[in-house]
Amino acid sequence: MMKKYKTEFKREVGKSFLAGKGGAKLLARQWAVPEEKIRTWVSHYRLHGIDGLRPKRSAYSAQFKLQVLSRQDRERLSSRQVAAVYDIRNPNKVNERLPAEVTYLKKFQALIRSKRSAAPTKRA
Repeated sequence: MMKKYKTEFKREVGKSFLAGKGGAKLLARQWAVPEEKIRTWVSHYRLHGIDGLRPKRSAYSAQFKLQVLSRQDRERLSSRQVAAVYDIRNPNKVNERLPAEVTYLKKFQALIRSKRSAAPTKRA
């Protein structure tokens, strides 16, 4: 079972990190929190402020998932980095197995691009 942390607690830990009171490893020991959680909280706090630490329950559309994965691939971002950019609270959600509709959208967009590049151009 995953432990839930209150928003104010996450903020205090993040502020300690940002104030230079220790790195993620040291603060993880001091606060009894996994190091990766601290890194995730800090990333979200930097990009979205306190709202980035509040609970958020979302269902993501196939188009949104495709957008996230495309940016992750294009910019070579880690799951944690792209999750912070798009305010996805659980970085593990980024790399979950994609539903069929996302795979379909990728193939469809690739087909459209290939047809556009293969289309003859008009000359005046």
